[in-house]
Amino acid sequence: MNMDDTWHLTMPKPEKMPLPLERAMHAAIFEWSVKQRGKWEELKGLFHVPNGERRSPVTASLLKRLGQRNGVPDFLLPALRGGYVGLAMEVKRKPNVVTDEQQWWLDFLAAARWKTVVAWSIDEGIEALQQYVSAAPTLIVPQYAVDVPF
Repeated sequence: MNMDDTWHLTMPKPEKMPLPLERAMHAAIFEWSVKQRGKWEELKGLFHVPNGERRSPVTASLLKRLGQRNGVPDFLLPALRGGYVGLAMEVKRKPNVVTDEQQWWLDFLAAARWKTVVAWSIDEGIEALQQYVSAAPTLIVPQYAVDVPF
């Protein structure tokens, strides 16, 4: 048996390949967005919210005191598109599920006119970004507050 035969025997079949970790999914989606900035300048505003990483107790305590909030979506893109003021995307790896805190944030942002998405793969995350930045710009008409005597 030559080396090529051994390699094929030890590699798992594609359907048995493990799913990428969520952080690998985040990195792949963000790297794609960086490469697309020449086409869609809005992608310069995309940022990742580093909420899910393990930290030392001291660092975790400090971040909590500084305002870190559990459940905030993984990616935020504050860009006016498609009738929305921004895109909020939670990235999930199966079999993980959206937590109650994450769902609260998705609902809260949706009520504030953000487009909210849960992406279950790298491709879904990229597709959500492509669709969002390809949508027509959102026009915001300023409203002026007027004091009305009662």
